Parts: sequence; C-alpha cells; structure tokens
Amino acid sequence: MKKYTLLIFFLLISSLSTSYASPKVYDLSETIEIAVKNNYDLQLSEAQITTAASALRAAFGSYLPSINLSAGYDRYIVQTELQKVAKLDPNSFSMSANAGLTLFDGFSREAQYASAKEKTKLTEYNIRYTKQYVIYQAYMGYINLIRNWQIVKIRRENINLGKTELEQIKARYEAGVTAIDAVYTQEADLGNRESELITAENDFNISKANLLTLMGLDPTQECEFLESGLPTQIKPEDISNFRSVLGSFSQIVTHALENRYDYKATESNITIAEQGVRQAYSSYSPSLSANLGWGWNNNKLIGLSANSNCIGSLQLQIPIFNNFKPNNAVQQAKYQLNNEEINQKKTEQSLKQAIQTALLNLGASEKQIDVTTKSVISAQQNYDSMKERMNVGSASATDLVTANTQLITAQINAVNAVYGYIFSQKGVLFSIGDIK
Repeated sequence: MKKYTLLIFFLLISSLSTSYASPKVYDLSETIEIAVKNNYDLQLSEAQITTAASALRAAFGSYLPSINLSAGYDRYIVQTELQKVAKLDPNSFSMSANAGLTLFDGFSREAQYASAKEKTKLTEYNIRYTKQYVIYQAYMGYINLIRNWQIVKIRRENINLGKTELEQIKARYEAGVTAIDAVYTQEADLGNRESELITAENDFNISKANLLTLMGLDPTQECEFLESGLPTQIKPEDISNFRSVLGSFSQIVTHALENRYDYKATESNITIAEQGVRQAYSSYSPSLSANLGWGWNNNKLIGLSANSNCIGSLQLQIPIFNNFKPNNAVQQAKYQLNNEEINQKKTEQSLKQAIQTALLNLGASEKQIDVTTKSVISAQQNYDSMKERMNVGSASATDLVTANTQLITAQINAVNAVYGYIFSQKGVLFSIGDIK
C-alpha cells in the first residue's frame, strides 16, 4: 500500500511540473530557421534535386557504350524422323554479347547534356527563391505578431489608466465637485477601452496562430516570441543609412537582375529552350554508330572458342524523308524558345514593378515615422494639459476622453509606423533578392 501511495505522489508531482512548465520561447532567427526547415513547398523543391541529378547522369550516359549480354537454351520436345535417324542432340545452348557506341548524332547528345545540366541549375534557383520567399513570410509574420503585441500592451495600459481616472472622477463626484455625467462618461469610455483590448488580443492571437502555422508547428501550442529581435524605434540615421546602401533606381534594378533567383531561372529556361532547338535540328543530320558483337552456339556447354564468332561494324544513317517530323520538332522548339524569351521580359517587368512598389512603400513609411513621432508628442502634451484643466474644473470628462483617444490613436499609429517601416524595408530587400 505504501508503494502505491508513493507512486501516486510522484505521478502527481510530475503532472504538476508539466502543467506549470514555462512556454517555449522563440527569437527571430529561430523562427526563420524553423519556418525554412518545415516548409512543405521547400521540401518538395529540394526533392527535385535527386531527379535533376539523375537526368544529368542519364544524359552523360549517352556518351558511353551500351553493352548487352544474353544467354539461351533450346530443346526439341518432339523430333522429326530425320533428326531421330541422324541422332541429333535435342539440346541447344547459345550466348551473345553486343556493345554499341554512338559516334555522332548531329550534336543531339551535346544538346541533351547541356539541357540537363541547365535544369540542375534551374532546380537550385527555384529552391533558393522558395527559401527567400519563406524567409520573407517569416519576417512578415514575426513583425505583425510583435506589432500586435505592442498594441495589446498599449490597450492594457490604457485600461489601467482609465480605471484610475474613473476612481478619481468618482471621488470628485462624491465630494460634490463633479456631476454624475462625468462618471457615466468615464464608465462608458472604460467599456470602449475594454472592447478595444479584446479586439487587439484577438488580432494578436490570430497572428500567433498564423506564424506557428507558417513554422509548421501546432498553432494551439503555448509559446512566446521575443521582442528583442526587432527595433522599437527608427532613428533618422537608420533611414539614411539604408537609403545610401540602395543607390539609384537603375542601380537597384541592375542589382536585382543579378541576384533575383526567379529571374535567373528565366535565363536557365531560355538556355534549355535553345538546347531544345539544337537537338531538334539534329534530326536533319546523319548519325554514325559503331557496334561490336560476339556470339556462341553449341549443343553442349563446351567449346566456347571453337563455336563462337565476333563481328564489328560501323553504321551510317542518313535521313532522307521523315514525314516532316523533324520540321515539326524544330518549329515546336522555336516556339518554346520564343515563349521563354517573352516570359523573361514579363518577369523583368514584374520585377521592376515590385521594386517600384517596395520603394514607394518605403518612402511612405519613412514619412510616417516622422509624422507619428511628432503626433505622439503633441497628443501627450494635449492630454496632460486637459487633465490639469479638468482638475481645476475648466475641462469636462468628455474633453479628457477625447484627449485620451487622440493619445492612444497617436501611440498606435507610431507603433504601426515603426513596424510598417521594418515591413517595407524587408519588402525592398526581398524585391532585390537580398533578404536573408
């Protein structure tokens, strides 16, 4: 009985320690690392590397000889009268080996190998671009989460302030200094603040679930995300330093064309299409191949040297007329090449548009930083002044509520401006292929 009591005791202690275990804490770098590791699209892209490597190996194999070996056994089940009189052995054994090597095929092998090699590069470009996109999404999710958390803290502080103000107004009412209307006004305002907090907390919880889902984790798990990975304020020198690194628009576009992996992928697609045209034209060229064969046949498994022969041959094949199939193949290959060239131009145009949009968002967010900083200072001064005026009876509770609403709005706008600038900055880096 004592043993069972101790067992139950230890189980309860273990359960309590698990229940009160501190939640998992993620920082920015760990969040990005987990998101990249668990992303399904990236896993599918990485799985294509094996296929691309296999195709490249198969293309190289066309330069090597093909070798075949075969062996056979035959036996007459029913013999003719002539075979019986001649007493022929009903058994027959045979073996043969053949080696063939393509010496020239109109450069089709070269085009096939170059295409397979370029497809390997294309696979790598797609993986790197997908990885950058996942990193960008992780940044966006993390920034949005911290921004929403900052708003939650502002809303909670505002409720505490509202409760304090309500107590003060009640005390003034009980002292006969303030009318009951001021109490009702403050109570209604406190209810509005609580409602705004509920909305802010819901937005924060949704952003946390979205970020955990992006990381490939359970969206219901208890966890925390560190605020220290992102700046809480943007200084003028931060803005000027980032701008100086970017350079002019033409420099930014040139840099993006050299670094964006999705644009490099269009270059690989053009190269592959060019090799497709080259391979299609090879159908018009003659082909030359060499063959070496060895054969053996006997009624018994003996006499390999006496009953065998070896033959070598060269075969030249010149296409005369193939029902217009080579011409059709060439036209199809040229059509594909034209499509890839057009797709590259479209990608370049979209890239420039994305850069321009990112720069415009960056410029707007830079202005928001300055405007909201000044707005918070003015709103704080107005609130402090209105509170003093109310204490001396020259302002109403409605005036104080209005001033507080303006202050909270200014503070939230400032938070949105800071994280909006970080958001825009990451957008620019992604648009030029530099996000990491």
